[in-house]
Amino acid sequence: MIGLAAAADGVRPVHLAAALAALVALLGVSTWLHADIEAVLRTGPCAGLDCVRPQRPDARMAGYGVEDFRTFVATLGPNRRPALWGLVLDLPVIAAVAGALFAAAALASGGAAFLTERSRAMLLTLPLAYAGIDLAENALLALAYLDAADVSRIVPWASALKFALIAASAAASLMVTFVRWAV
Repeated sequence: MIGLAAAADGVRPVHLAAALAALVALLGVSTWLHADIEAVLRTGPCAGLDCVRPQRPDARMAGYGVEDFRTFVATLGPNRRPALWGLVLDLPVIAAVAGALFAAAALASGGAAFLTERSRAMLLTLPLAYAGIDLAENALLALAYLDAADVSRIVPWASALKFALIAASAAASLMVTFVRWAV
């Protein structure tokens, strides 16, 4: 925890702004790079922002089940190789999301005298937990795309945990920030 706390102590608002800017840029690049796969998955015509709404189950925050995932993998068909490249291209997005969450947690917890060391450690660890589960989800997706294993029962859970950790990290940082303002 000492190394994590030391890293957090050096975070400034400009770091959060840079992480958020990188995240927005990388999400734009990711949307553009996944366009072919999304087009294969789209069942009908689209217009405007609906065309950039993800069709991949692992990119939807609404959740999905085993059959949804199996249908997705079957629909990919010959597009599995580009989907594998999409996982590689997702690595900088994972880093940017984790960086933004960590910067927000560091800024929120810095100087918060009411936080115990354990609470601050939890707040700073949530972004790393997100990165770990997102990397694990990508490894499971790679197994599915390579047809190396049936991971359809595990991937929806990993995806749900990923989005839960993003929400928990952001919400905890916001709550600590609001309490700091109130004190």
